[in-house]
Amino acid sequence: MNQSSFQKIWISNPTRHGNRYAWRVAGKVVGTVVLAMALLIGLTFLALWLHWPMGTVSLVVCLGITALVIWMALRIGRQASRDTLIFCQDREDRLFVIDARKFVPYERGILGFFSMAAHTQKILRNLTQSGVLERYLSEKQSLVGLEPQILRVENLRERPEEYALVCRVRYPHGGEGKASYRLIRGLEDEAGLLRALESLREAEHLVEPRKNTQPARILASGVFLAALVALCALSHPAVGQLPDTLYFPCLGLSIVALWIFLYFVIKQRRGE
Repeated sequence: MNQSSFQKIWISNPTRHGNRYAWRVAGKVVGTVVLAMALLIGLTFLALWLHWPMGTVSLVVCLGITALVIWMALRIGRQASRDTLIFCQDREDRLFVIDARKFVPYERGILGFFSMAAHTQKILRNLTQSGVLERYLSEKQSLVGLEPQILRVENLRERPEEYALVCRVRYPHGGEGKASYRLIRGLEDEAGLLRALESLREAEHLVEPRKNTQPARILASGVFLAALVALCALSHPAVGQLPDTLYFPCLGLSIVALWIFLYFVIKQRRGE
């Protein structure tokens, strides 16, 4: 935690110590791609050597590697979110949140992705190591009108690797609305930030309890997705248990079902 008078800044330990954001993100992305290709090639040669049925092997390998890549991509995204999200409190105890990635212009392609990561690293270094953020916080207006200000914490749910944070915020243009943040574990003085957030939590007796319907939606969409995946597997030409004319329609529907399932899961994880 960086502190000057009563102002505080909360950032992740990797950002504070070294700030090699671009190298970390690029290395993990390249490592994921290399691992996926190595598994694909290795398992293919293994299947040929052992004379396994290539149709079944290709389906299982494709699904397995896809699941692995998605899981690793989620891990990389979670760590990137932790390293680019900055919470800060000025001398008036106003709490602000900054996402450094919003200052980075979007670029396409893999080279554009690496360029965005490098640009993000420069912005993080400028905000956290050159004293720019401290100077803004020490001024009378602080970050009012520049960054979202957390007015009230509506929900703060603890999870194994993160906190799901739902807040009422005032945006730079003056309007107010609801915003969700993922407070990933690993910030400096994490306990101090949680205390600051708890001080803005709504009084329990003022909040009307709302029934959480997300688990039921997750269950229903998950069952629907599993049924479609089963139909895809059974109608695949390599399996042949159902007419192969069902394969592509079921595949298309399963993609839609997957997005619906992930939508409900994300809302549940955010505490919405």
